[in-house]
Amino acid sequence: MLPLRQHRDHTFRDCGRLNRSVPLAKRKSSQMTDDYKPISIFERRRRAPFHFLARADNARFSAYLLSTMPTDEGVTARAASIGYGGTPSIALTEAFNREPSIALELVIKAVIAQRLEVGHDLGQVTKVPANHNVPHLWVIAGLPQLPPEDSGRLVIARVYLMWANRYPAPNRDEDGYRDDADLWRRAHVPVGAAGNLKRRVSFAWDDVNRLYKIADRSIWDIRKCAGLSD
Repeated sequence: MLPLRQHRDHTFRDCGRLNRSVPLAKRKSSQMTDDYKPISIFERRRRAPFHFLARADNARFSAYLLSTMPTDEGVTARAASIGYGGTPSIALTEAFNREPSIALELVIKAVIAQRLEVGHDLGQVTKVPANHNVPHLWVIAGLPQLPPEDSGRLVIARVYLMWANRYPAPNRDEDGYRDDADLWRRAHVPVGAAGNLKRRVSFAWDDVNRLYKIADRSIWDIRKCAGLSD
């Protein structure tokens, strides 16, 4: 079954921009090689756009539920019932930060997988990259250039996925220093008339869902331009 569809905008626009294809003869040769070379079920899943998209939509749905979950006395009572000694609101915030970050990573990877499936030329990228570098994945996927605040949100997702909402610290000190500098430079915007103060950009449900939809729409535009059905 395909993932949720209510937000899909099948605008059949600018196929010339979307169809950055390899030459047909080269693509046919590549397909023949794949046809005669057995691949594992795991490799098929690593190539399948809808496998990435289904899991992206699952994470998006989880993020939505977490964004609407109350942090009232009922939650506190449930935390106490399992012997949880932390702060429920912090635990839920960390969970929310993880889920939309995963959703963004996976929906962008779905775009990359879809481009590769229809034969688009992505340069040296011949398979979906196995990393959490969300801003770089966005570029590889050929998605639209974003305004500074949205670019900063992709940086936030990368840092959350790599360590900030998963582990106490990064594996290497230099990674933490790099990420702190990257967040300050790209995920903070000037405030005030003088512009000498900065605030961190928001990372709320509406923010990440809007970015998610940009990537999701791209998948269906690519398929339509390639003559594929929904």
